[in-house]
Formats: sequence, C-alpha cells, structure tokens
Amino acid sequence: MASTTGNTITLAANETDYSLASSTGFIIAGNALNNQLTGNLGNDTLLGAAGADTLLGGDGNDSLDGGLGADWMAGGAGDDSYVVDDAGDVVVELANEGVDSITSKISLVLGDNIERLYAAQSGLSLTGNAMANFMRGSNGADALNGGDGNDTIYTFATNSTVGGDDTVHGGNGNDIIICGRECHILCVR
Repeated sequence: MASTTGNTITLAANETDYSLASSTGFIIAGNALNNQLTGNLGNDTLLGAAGADTLLGGDGNDSLDGGLGADWMAGGAGDDSYVVDDAGDVVVELANEGVDSITSKISLVLGDNIERLYAAQSGLSLTGNAMANFMRGSNGADALNGGDGNDTIYTFATNSTVGGDDTVHGGNGNDIIICGRECHILCVR
C-alpha cells in the first residue's frame, strides 16, 4: 500500500497505479514498475521512476516528470511543466489548456500546444513549434530554432548572461533573440 507523509504519496514496490481522490495538491512518487499516476484538481507533482510511466495531471498547475523510461504525460488544464529525458517521452497538451513548459535533457522538437522550452543541459538542439514560443538555452553550446510564430529566444540560462557557442535560427515570424557573448544568428527570409 502507498505510504503518505504530509502531502507526499509514495507507491509501494509492488504497486503500479495511484489516483488522487482529494482536491488538494499532492506529490505522487512512483517506483521502478510501469506506473499510472493520476492527479486531481489541485497543483500536483507527479514523479515517475524507472518504468514506462503514464502521468495524468488533471486540472491545476501540475509538474510532471516521468523519470527514466519512455513516459506518456498529459497535464490537462492549467499551466503545466514537464521534464523530458528520453526520446520515447510523449507530452500531450490540448489547445487552451494553459501556458505549458518543457525542461528538456535531450534534443527536442516542441509538440503542439506547448509554449515554453528550456534546456536542462548544454549541447542540445531545441526547436519550437508554430506558436509564439519562449525558449531558453543553457550556458553551453546549443542549437536553437524558434520555428514559426513570434518567438523570444534566450541563448543562456536564467542566472547568467554568458552563453556558449550557440547557433540560433529564429524561423518564421518576428522573433526576439537575446544572445550571450558567443552566438551565431542565422537570418533567412
């Protein structure tokens, strides 16, 4: 049976599924199995582990991190944030479900209906979608492509004005690009 400490629920080693019945925000932590973790109306944090997990945030501003494995994540309504660390991870957001963000540990093309994309480490290739994206690179060398839409692209991490040797392509739209010291901007119309 899952153990509860405060607002944190941790699945037992043999459990695979957990759904919240309360409307209060909780942290649900999975285990090494393929888990299905389902949030509620609150602002939930869903943490998978080593399995191929399914994370369903529900309403609220949820944080979803599948951990290791190819995970399927859907935040639902609200401003949701995701961590993507496997090429098999899938993030699903529908139109008008809030302003959603992905912090990526791998090179990534941003899926539909997700507005923000952050690099979790250097050396990534990140590409936006047709929306007006906000993108932020790392302090290392990144390749950033805004895609369509009026994008805002920072080539460096939040706590620094020093970026790596970045390559930036704004894509279609009227883009704002803020560079660190070493940035190569490709302007093609």
